[in-house]
Order: sequence, then structure tokens, then C-alpha cells
Amino acid sequence: MRRVPLESEGEGRERYLTYAEEERLLQILKGRLAHLRCPVIVAVDTGMRKTTELLRLQIEHINFGDSPVFFNINGKDVEVLPDHLLVIKSKNKKPRTIPMTARVRSELLQVIQGRTEGPVFSSARTGVNLVEIKKGFKRACELAGIPHGQSTPGGITFHDLRHTFATRLAERGVGETARMALLGQSSTKMVRRYSHATPEALREAVQRLEEKAGEVLEFRRRAG
Repeated sequence: MRRVPLESEGEGRERYLTYAEEERLLQILKGRLAHLRCPVIVAVDTGMRKTTELLRLQIEHINFGDSPVFFNINGKDVEVLPDHLLVIKSKNKKPRTIPMTARVRSELLQVIQGRTEGPVFSSARTGVNLVEIKKGFKRACELAGIPHGQSTPGGITFHDLRHTFATRLAERGVGETARMALLGQSSTKMVRRYSHATPEALREAVQRLEEKAGEVLEFRRRAG
């Protein structure tokens, strides 16, 4: 078998939700699928991982107030600024905070409905769980005319909403350090060692998501 050449691995999926697809999808997330509207918007505007972060988000870890809130995590104080939410444990095993866009704040407040603690999303209160997200998101995509699934050409999955967040940050010129901090990644170790993303930079980065991407204009070259 040593003489058998190995095939090169693929470059990975590069699927993300376009603005037109997002608009169609949100129009579908009404009625019986209305409970999925908040998870979808939060995923698109925060980039949180579905199972380990989004579905584990706690109400008490969201700062809707006007003053910073501190949490002691593994012996270290973590500051959560106003209009930020806390992800206790990322894939890199470190906590991180993410600024909320205006629509994320609004959607979360509607889902929480005055509750002060406990999970934001639960089967009993919100009808949202892992199985429902998988089935409901697939159904919503079908109704919105969006290809769904990794095996479908051009298909999208719920995890691709995280890719959407990263892509939109990049197209707005948000630097790699800020993107890594917001996504909870640590692959570029040297960048993290020599540069730091300040809370102001992260807040500004997420605020850019509320700005619509500009249109590309084409100009014809004059003859001669």
C-alpha cells in the first residue's frame, strides 16, 4: 500500500448564505417555523457553533444592561460588556465574548420574555433543540428555494451560517485577529501572539454587519 499514491484532500466547503437567500429564509421563518428565526439570526450575526455554543447559551451570560458584568471562569475574571454575550467554552477551550447586533438583541429579548436565568433555547420553552434545528432548517430551506445538505450541489447547512458570519466580516475589511477572536479560533498562533483584538475593535467589527454590502459597478472602457 505504500506504493499507492494518496489523493489530495479537498479544500473544504465554501458555502455561505447570500443576502438574497437570507431574505427569503427569514420570510419563511413564520408560523410553525417561527421558533427557528432567532437561532438563525443569532448564528448569522455571531458565528456561534450550533451544538456546543448556541444551544448552550445561558440567559445570565447575556448583558442587556448598561454596565459591564464579570464572571469567574476557571479562576479568571471575564468581563462581558453591555450588549455582549458570553460563550463559556469555545472549541479552543477558552471563553469569548461577542457583541450583539441590534437584531440579535431584539430577537433574544423576545425569546427570553422576562426570564433571568437558564438556557435561552430549550425544547420545553422555545421548541428549539438539535433535532428540530436540523429538521426545521432543512424544511425552511426547501420552502425558501435554497439547496440544503452537504451532498446536494450548492447545498447549505446550519453550520454554514457560521461561515456566513466569517465571510461577511472579511468582506467588510475586518482584520484576521478580530475575526479569530469573534469566531473563537486559534489557528494563527503568531498573529495572536503579536497582536490583540480590543473590545472596541470587536464591537466595530460586528457593527459593520448591519451595513449592507455595496454594489459592484462595472465601467465600460472607451474605445481608442
